Amino acid sequence: MTIGCSSGSSSGSDSRVTITEMDNYFDVRVDYSDSVSRYDIGREYAEKSFEVIPDYESIVDSYFVELVAYLEDVHWVTYADLISRVQLLAPQLDSSYLDEIDGFASQLSGGDVDVLGDGKLSTHEFMILNFMPDVSTGGACSAISVFGDMSSTGSTIVGRNLDWFIGSTGNIAKLNAISFLTNGSNEIISVGYLGMLGVVTGINNDGIYIANLYSPTFTPYSAVGKQPILFDIRTALEITSYIAGAAEFIGDPSRVYTYNDLMFITDANKAKVLENNFGYNRELRTYDSVLNPGVTWGVDNAIAAVNAFALYGNYDNLTTVDSNWMRWDNFKTELASKSQPVSVESIEEIMTYHEPGGGGNYDGDIYNADTAQSMIYSFSDNSMQVFLHPATGSFTENPEFITIETGW
Repeated sequence: MTIGCSSGSSSGSDSRVTITEMDNYFDVRVDYSDSVSRYDIGREYAEKSFEVIPDYESIVDSYFVELVAYLEDVHWVTYADLISRVQLLAPQLDSSYLDEIDGFASQLSGGDVDVLGDGKLSTHEFMILNFMPDVSTGGACSAISVFGDMSSTGSTIVGRNLDWFIGSTGNIAKLNAISFLTNGSNEIISVGYLGMLGVVTGINNDGIYIANLYSPTFTPYSAVGKQPILFDIRTALEITSYIAGAAEFIGDPSRVYTYNDLMFITDANKAKVLENNFGYNRELRTYDSVLNPGVTWGVDNAIAAVNAFALYGNYDNLTTVDSNWMRWDNFKTELASKSQPVSVESIEEIMTYHEPGGGGNYDGDIYNADTAQSMIYSFSDNSMQVFLHPATGSFTENPEFITIETGW
C-alpha cells in the first residue's frame, strides 16, 4: 500500500531540508544544488529533525546505552572504544561530509562532552551513528537479485535485508527514514535513519543500486587510516552511473575499511557482488563466477549474498559459519521453488522467509529477529517496497511492505 503524510512536517521558503513525518518513518528531502554550505545544510537538518522529534537526542542516547551493553557482552567493545574509533576515522572523511556532520552537531546539546546515558548527544556520539558499521562491526544482512530472462519484468529485481541491532524495544526504529538527496542532476534515495548522512542502502537516478554487507574474517580491528564506509557508498552513488565504476571506486586498493565486506551492486540489466576481502581478492562476483570448494550456486541470471565470501581464493566464512551457510542454501532452495521467471512478489517472499513461529531465531532465517529493514526494488518501473521494523521489541511474523514513490 502507499501511505501518505501524517501530522508532522518541517519546511520553509528558504529551506534546503524538508522532513515529513509519515507512518513509521520520516520522509527526508535534502537539496545540495546551490551554493549553500554543507555546514548550514547539516545545521538545518538538525533543526528540522528536532522539530519533528524533539527527543531525538535521548532516543539515540538510549539506543547507544543498549548497543554498548551488547557490544561489551558479545565483542568486548566499550564505549571508550567507540569514541576512539570515530576519532581515528574522522580525518579520512571528505571535508564536505565532515562539514555536514559538524553543522548537525552544532545543534546538539552534548557538545564536546562524551557521556553515555545522559540523554544528550556529543559530536563524537553523533559520529558513532554515522560511522555505525565502521565502529561496531557487528550485524548481518542478505540480498538477492534476478535479472534478464530470470526476471518476470525483464529488468533487475533486487531484495535486501538490513539486519542490525535494533534495541530491546526497537527504539532505533523511531528514526526510520527514507532520504531523497538532490545535487543538480544527481538524485539518491537512501533507506536508513534520521540523521544518518551516509548511505546504508541506496539507489541513484542513473539506476545504480548499492547495499553493504559485513563479511567478517575475524582479523584484529583497526580504524587507523580507514575510510567511513557509508560515505563512500554515498560518493559512489554521486559520481558513478555503472556497476564497474562503483566497484572501481569502492574497491580501489587505497580505500580500506575497518571490516571486510560485500557490496551488492545492481543496475537495470544485471547484478554483481564486490567482494572486499582485504589481503586476498577485491573482485566482482557474477552469477557464473568460479567459487570456493564446496560452494555452489548454479542459477543463471540470479545472484545472492549473505555475510560471507564465495569467490574462489577468498576467505571461507561461508561453509564454516552455520548462519551463512544455511541462509545461502535457503536462498537457493526458495529461489528454485518460485515460478520462473521470478516476480517481485516472489522476491518479497524470499526476503521474508523464516521458520513460522520461531521468532526469527533460526540460523537459516533470511528474515529474522534482527531484520531492521527490508527492501524490494524493481527497475522496470522504479518501484520500491520497504518494510521498516516498528518501534517495538516484538518480532513481526508477517511483515507488511509499503510503497515508496521514487518520482522517477
